[in-house]
Amino acid sequence: MDFDEFVKLWKEPIKFEVEILEVASACRAQHEKGQTFTFDWNTPKGICGESFAGMYPILFALRTGGDMQMLGSPNRNSRVYTCPSRVVKFRITAWEQCPLCGSKEELECSPFSVGTSLMNLKVCPECRRIHG
Repeated sequence: MDFDEFVKLWKEPIKFEVEILEVASACRAQHEKGQTFTFDWNTPKGICGESFAGMYPILFALRTGGDMQMLGSPNRNSRVYTCPSRVVKFRITAWEQCPLCGSKEELECSPFSVGTSLMNLKVCPECRRIHG
């Protein structure tokens, strides 16, 4: 696959959902219990900037394979975070997706020729069959 084709197909391999679990008092960003934000690379529209800045280290750790159980979470890919104002409690969850089609199907590492490079990517069986 040439590099330009690869870039057009590329999707971020990690996707996030941030759900608001609790709002203790009036929130300046008007967040409400049950509100969710689903995103991958770009900052989700409507989320409080102060909260997002505070949760960014968790998002980065999850994006790079961090295990939230090491920080006391019951799940490897999920963490509860409270905003800096101590008003809103969020649950941050991450999951892997195929970087070529976005499928959440079971992913396996496969070598791919991209331009003049050989890359190992975790992809779904269908993308391995089509592009592998």
